[in-house]
Amino acid sequence: MFANTSAVRHRVMGTSDKPRYEHDCKVCKYLGHLQEYDIYVCPQQGNPTVVARFSSKGRDYLSGQRLHVAGLFLQLSYGWDDGNAAFEC
Repeated sequence: MFANTSAVRHRVMGTSDKPRYEHDCKVCKYLGHLQEYDIYVCPQQGNPTVVARFSSKGRDYLSGQRLHVAGLFLQLSYGWDDGNAAFEC
């Protein structure tokens, strides 16, 4: 399945406007929740990754181009493009 970030937000994560946990990266784009995780996409200077934060502690997150989170694989299916990303779930 391929979807833009708004489709992923409504289909997988719900429509929460605010993250549950503090996240100190100013360039990450918050997408919503997936069970206990706040999900972001980070452009990382042209090497985009998915970020799944599970507390406000600095090191309490998972990140990578492909993550297994809450029983799903989240994977960027193409690069960061004007704030949009596609996922394969």
